[in-house]
Amino acid sequence: MSADPPSRADGGGSPKLASRLAYRIYDDIAASGLAVGEVFGSEPDLIARYGVSRAVFREAIRLLEHWSVAAMRKGHYGGLVVCEPTSGAVRSAALIYLNSRKASAGDLMAVITELQCYAARRAAEVIDDDGAERLRSIVEDEERFRAGDRDGTQVPPGAFRERNLHLAIAAITGNPVLELFDEVTFELSRSIARRRGAFAVAKMHRSHRELVDAIVARDPNAAEAVMRSHLQMIAEAYGPESSEG
Repeated sequence: MSADPPSRADGGGSPKLASRLAYRIYDDIAASGLAVGEVFGSEPDLIARYGVSRAVFREAIRLLEHWSVAAMRKGHYGGLVVCEPTSGAVRSAALIYLNSRKASAGDLMAVITELQCYAARRAAEVIDDDGAERLRSIVEDEERFRAGDRDGTQVPPGAFRERNLHLAIAAITGNPVLELFDEVTFELSRSIARRRGAFAVAKMHRSHRELVDAIVARDPNAAEAVMRSHLQMIAEAYGPESSEG
């Protein structure tokens, strides 16, 4: 287990006892080298080991479960089991924070442009046959959707994480940091789009075929150029900067 939990700061003042315990347990699990699915210890043993009350211990476990670090399993072979970390907790926390800071479409597009232009270039450098097939499949789904959604009322495939071209390109790079930040900006862009109302999704996806062709052709310069042009199209679709609140 190597993924870090959210920031250890609680927003001001001293962290609560349960929060401090959760981070301590996290550190101990990481140091133990236990694999996903292995048991770190039973509830009675861990309460005794850390010298805390059952209430504090269970609150700490709720935090660990929220972070997808570990979870309690009942039964004879139960205990605190190491989990496979996911990006969900980090993604949700980042989305709440950025929405609370009223991150604008302009803020979002500035970051997206740097991240995704790099992703397009890197994907073109490392893509294999499986990756090329996945990108082609996503574009073909979009084209079939556009052909059938003549009144513009249906939900496009790219609205779903597993069929979003930009997230697929980030995954092809093999860079987990890029994948995580792309997921955060994907969720934030959906949030901003919902607040502003629907806009021409079809227009935003017209250059996807050209983008995929450049990446599959393993042409980093062309891939970056097409991505930059595509993102400018999206920025224009968002419309002029205005109050997001």
